[in-house]
Amino acid sequence: GRYAHFLPIWEQLRHTRVPPIETFIYEDLDSSLMQNRCTYLATCSDYWTTLNLLQAHVPAANAPPDFAERGKLLVATSSAARYMQAAQREQVVRFAERGGTVVMKAFAGGEDPDRPGEAWLLLRRFGFAPPEGGVENSSYRRVRPVAGPVFGERPGDFVLRDLWRVGAREGEQVAAVLADDAARVAVSWRSVGRGRVALIWAETVVPPFAAESHGATRPFFGDFARWAGVAQPAESDASRLWTNLLQADDGETWFGLVHAGHDGADVAGRVWWPLLPAGAYRVTELVGGRELGTLDAARLRTGGVAVALQP
Repeated sequence: GRYAHFLPIWEQLRHTRVPPIETFIYEDLDSSLMQNRCTYLATCSDYWTTLNLLQAHVPAANAPPDFAERGKLLVATSSAARYMQAAQREQVVRFAERGGTVVMKAFAGGEDPDRPGEAWLLLRRFGFAPPEGGVENSSYRRVRPVAGPVFGERPGDFVLRDLWRVGAREGEQVAAVLADDAARVAVSWRSVGRGRVALIWAETVVPPFAAESHGATRPFFGDFARWAGVAQPAESDASRLWTNLLQADDGETWFGLVHAGHDGADVAGRVWWPLLPAGAYRVTELVGGRELGTLDAARLRTGGVAVALQP
């Protein structure tokens, strides 16, 4: 059956390695314990952040901030990230000061059981002013990037949910605003040491698949990765295709992975692999056993190949 058909492919993939991970999602056991107030040890990651990264073709791993220091981009967006002790907050600060890029929701690192009654601790530590009011609950808002270093010049909106009401403030650069209210800031940023910090003024980051009904499908976490200088091993013009690039232990064989998202729908698009070394490659589609011929790396890095997948 289907399982047996994939066994030889999985055997080949056992002897491969992924490119170095440069994007990390903040995950710390102490934060999870403070959130749950028990020894429940399930993941404290943000499911929709993970989907945002997958749909933007940005490989990422969950890690505490001390491990994440080997990367370029640290994303602090999970509900558990709201709770950080002083040591964890300072590790996040050092990540930015040493040249890394931090992308965080406004509440990240905001509370500490050792400092009861205080709020917005990490936000203030980075030099941002806290919001003056509460969150607009269950409100999906279309967000429009402002041309600049974070989102570049390319047009295309995305969606956030549960936003704070924030305007432009001195010392904070505006990266994105509400599409229907340019005075409302959705993403702001500022330099910190040799790095920079982007603040998302929302409690929920909506991935492209869930933003379609709002007419805004930009995979905006890909913009954060490019801003941070993250090298993307694989890219696609279809956000429902999840991609990666693996190198075999022999150093000569490469596997371009393409997965049909998470929602069980047929999906088609083009996939390319920017990090593929120079040379000519004999390309085989492993699942169907089709030979696609010999293709030059220049084509595989840019134009890539057409892919159509069923669940």
